[in-house]
Amino acid sequence: MKVWGNVSIRRMGTLVMLAAALAACEGPKAHRVITELSPIHYNYIYLFANYELLLDIGADGTITARQQTGNTAADVTRATGQLTPDQKGELLQAFTGWEDLLPNYPADVTPLYQITFGDHRVVAGNNPAVPPKFKQAQAALDRVARSILAPHRATTAPRQP
Repeated sequence: MKVWGNVSIRRMGTLVMLAAALAACEGPKAHRVITELSPIHYNYIYLFANYELLLDIGADGTITARQQTGNTAADVTRATGQLTPDQKGELLQAFTGWEDLLPNYPADVTPLYQITFGDHRVVAGNNPAVPPKFKQAQAALDRVARSILAPHRATTAPRQP
């Protein structure tokens, strides 16, 4: 049975399915360029080393950091400050495309990382599936933490196994 010219119903169905499949395919996403910071929360926990880092950065660039390297009050360091223009630029670049990450990249042991940018939270461990975008943001946040905590104490994160 012919439907259109020399095209059969069966072939027409195949063409329609192929067209629908191609329409559903997306090429590389063009990410919205971020020009303003959203609030950022970073929590890094390494239980085996009794280490925790909390870093909050406001939309205005205000930084609040808390680092704990042991069980006593003497093991807690707190610091506040303001992002430099270079740090802000690095964070804006690191978080472009953040909304494309999955919310969870689990691992069975610590360390554990939790990063929230705006309304999108991503939790990850030492997992080979963690995308480069997460690692880029994590590294940028670690540099901010070191810069704000350095005047108060050494901030080298514990070595991972």
